[in-house]
Amino acid sequence: MKPTLIRSLLVLVLLAVQLATVVIVVLGMRQQTNEQFSQNAQATLERLAETVSDRTQRYLAPAEAALRVAERLVRVGVIDGRDDDALIHYFLAELRAHRSLQQMYLARADGSSVLLHRHGEGYRSLRRLLENGRLVRQLADRDVEGRVLREWRDAAPALDLRRQSAYERARLSGSIIWLDARVRQERQGPVIEAAQALHARNGTDAGVIGVEVDIVPLHAFISGVPMAANSSAAIVDGRGRTVAFSNPERLNAMAGGAALPRVEAVVDRPLRGLLEADQRAPSAEPVAGFRRYQVDDAEHYGLRQPFATAQPGLDWWLVAQAPADEFSGGLRTLFQQKLRTLIAAVLIPAIIAVLAVFGLTEPVYRLHEDATTDSLTGCLNREEFRRRLEGMLRNRREMEYVDRVVVVTFDLDGFKGINDRFGHDAGDQVLKAFAQRLRERVRQDDLLGRLGGDEFALAMRVDRAVDVDTMVNGVRRALVSRPFETSGGRRLLGVTAGVACVETGESPEHVLARADQALITGKARRKNRVYTASPTQANWPNTRIGAAAAPSMARHVPEGSPAAKTDAPARQDGFLQI
Repeated sequence: MKPTLIRSLLVLVLLAVQLATVVIVVLGMRQQTNEQFSQNAQATLERLAETVSDRTQRYLAPAEAALRVAERLVRVGVIDGRDDDALIHYFLAELRAHRSLQQMYLARADGSSVLLHRHGEGYRSLRRLLENGRLVRQLADRDVEGRVLREWRDAAPALDLRRQSAYERARLSGSIIWLDARVRQERQGPVIEAAQALHARNGTDAGVIGVEVDIVPLHAFISGVPMAANSSAAIVDGRGRTVAFSNPERLNAMAGGAALPRVEAVVDRPLRGLLEADQRAPSAEPVAGFRRYQVDDAEHYGLRQPFATAQPGLDWWLVAQAPADEFSGGLRTLFQQKLRTLIAAVLIPAIIAVLAVFGLTEPVYRLHEDATTDSLTGCLNREEFRRRLEGMLRNRREMEYVDRVVVVTFDLDGFKGINDRFGHDAGDQVLKAFAQRLRERVRQDDLLGRLGGDEFALAMRVDRAVDVDTMVNGVRRALVSRPFETSGGRRLLGVTAGVACVETGESPEHVLARADQALITGKARRKNRVYTASPTQANWPNTRIGAAAAPSMARHVPEGSPAAKTDAPARQDGFLQI
């Protein structure tokens, strides 16, 4: 194996190992970074859910506290469940203490009731009285301190609170119950109602007390929690209606009807994509948890989680989404910084290792050069030329119907006289110049070797349509067209060439011997010509006769023949540059 190939393989293996290491580490870092993105997004959305749930629970807590206190006060007899004034006084105290409470009421089994709700800057009380077997309605407007500003009776039928769902559910439950959020038309806003049954000191039924809570501030709970840009969240009840949304303006624009709008009609496209993904789930029930999903070719993180509140019957869910890019920005920058550091950490050792490979293989390279190359001319030595010619012949078989392999041996005429007259230094200069002229006229894939002394060999592929004699003679003419520069002056030398076209199944030794014999025979006849071995003589290498005795075995190209006189390039197929 050539040292150049060994070097290349070592460098390729080294770089492949380094590249594989980088790929493995980068993929691991990418996977780790993606997991970190997801964990970061999940933690943020879960904190949002926890914060909104906690704030909602604390927001609704005063309503439950007001019901529990009323239940105890009535049960121990501090407040008489039949005393409307005492109840109105208690209701007023609770509404003044908690801005979230919109109204409180008590409904009794006989149909009478008392109610206090916010009205303008003050309050309005409404009593449903049983007089002479008839139920009449008495109203009173009150200031912020609860003082009556005006009082009147209304002939319109008073609302029978016993017909409300809260009444029966509270009586059957025996504890605080919460109803679905709804829009109270007379106050143009969404509210949620809680109720509880009351019992007097003697254990008799004192009625059902209820409270309504304004839920508009829940919008601020969502929009006020720090989240990623372009994220959104909504509170949805068990019937798929929007209780609150992080974009209150959008919700208010959709909430003009008598009922809370469906969540699909309110939320933006990314959050709607999360709801649609849940609807495609095999289960008909909403699926709680964190997920990654695609919307319009963009990745999003989403969370659907039920409220963890202490309010029984409050079936609320938080749905939230955030674009993946919003979470990955900082981590992506960190990943890129790590990647640059990793590339630098790998590239520097790789460069050092490549230099080390070249340094360590330099002796092998030199040994190979010494073993395969003629040190004076840079051509292949005889053994390496034969070995490579063998490889060329082996690879020729698949192309033997298209081209042929031609072996040419060259010998400098009069070279011995240069050595004898001017010394070996002058002879070496001629050999190097001759080798250079040959290299200038052959292709990169052709084989050029020095067989010994002033004898050189050339092996090349030639198209079958090319006249080999004309081509080689053109090369010869170019080689001797100008004198050689030596220490003894400029000297013109001739070149005699022997040509052999490789026959099917012929060995490198056999074809070289035929070309060499053509050269020897030709020089015996007349130098500075091209002689081609005849393919008809199988025993050609063993023939030892002169040129005059073997005209059928070798022929020369006379100087005056068309082949010798042509000044056109003999490289008719583009193989040789002459």
